[in-house]
Amino acid sequence: MSRAAVASFVALAAFVAAPAVSAVGATPTAVTAKKIAARSLLVHPNDRRLGYLGHWAVSAAAATTVNSGSRLSFSFTGTKATATFDETKVLLKPQIYVTVDGRSKLVTLDKPVIALASKLRSGRHTVAIDIKSIDAGGARWTRALTTAVTLTSLDLGPGAKLLPLPKAAPLRFEFYGDSVTEGIKALGDAYTIAMADATKAYPALVSRGFGADGSNLAFAGQGVTAAGLGGVGTAPESFGNLLAGTPALSSAPDAVILHLGENDDAATAQAFTDAYVGYLAKIRKAYPKAWIFALRPFNGVHAADVTAAVTTAADPKIVDVDTTGWLPPTDTRDGTHPTAAAHRKLAALMVTAIHAKAGWKVANPKP
Repeated sequence: MSRAAVASFVALAAFVAAPAVSAVGATPTAVTAKKIAARSLLVHPNDRRLGYLGHWAVSAAAATTVNSGSRLSFSFTGTKATATFDETKVLLKPQIYVTVDGRSKLVTLDKPVIALASKLRSGRHTVAIDIKSIDAGGARWTRALTTAVTLTSLDLGPGAKLLPLPKAAPLRFEFYGDSVTEGIKALGDAYTIAMADATKAYPALVSRGFGADGSNLAFAGQGVTAAGLGGVGTAPESFGNLLAGTPALSSAPDAVILHLGENDDAATAQAFTDAYVGYLAKIRKAYPKAWIFALRPFNGVHAADVTAAVTTAADPKIVDVDTTGWLPPTDTRDGTHPTAAAHRKLAALMVTAIHAKAGWKVANPKP
């Protein structure tokens, strides 16, 4: 099974679409054969041939994520594909990118059935659904979700075949952070779904730089002492969970990248340092072998305290990343949130910093 599938919280139950079978020794009529051939291939969300990145709750009935930057991908043979979503409880409709064979389009989930592709040539096709942006302020941590993307089924049309997952990427990264990490305001000055884009934020770009599978698990407003928007707890409280009280099952990443502290401006230096030390210990316990890169907040808040926490941890694979000068105010929308161009600069600097410590080959020097 690929890491992309394992990285998500997936109830792994194979979905097997078995056509009706005639009695032993009987031969299906031509009419029956035509009916079988005309049936669309309906795919349940928990089919093991679907690949998930990020935290997802997956069952036969639905696949749900509350994180911008999450991804669903699959390959199939067929000429068309549609997806059904349940956004009835979601107040502000999310936006996704649908990429088919390398060509992308922007879609707002304002209707239940979305055409992913049509009039395709026969042969193998690859589809990726990337969660561009969701409402950062809506309820996204309890079961009464008003901020989420929920897929209920895929329809790949008559005669289609869902193909096995491709080989996993050689590396897997997890990114934890705040609205900066989520890609808020990457496209414009407004704090809206339209102006946010996790696919253009540094987590996606750093992952691309190393050819890695990356999961963006950030929440706007969050810090190590500050709760996130939408009912999310602090970073230590939410770590390892899909939703409140629901653990997220995943395999250990090769690297964890942290950007936290900008929302902890009300905390004292000691309170922040103590919380950060505890947070690092929690991550290390969950992922004993992972590299942990602790980015000093780009705006400089608690930068010295991040360094103090890393020093206290005294772990050779926990790295204090000096980001001084990485994000000048002129590269931001409001003094805090980077532009898309600034995210690219940040990603290039992070790729260099990670490579210098971990030694991993850079697949794309200009992510």
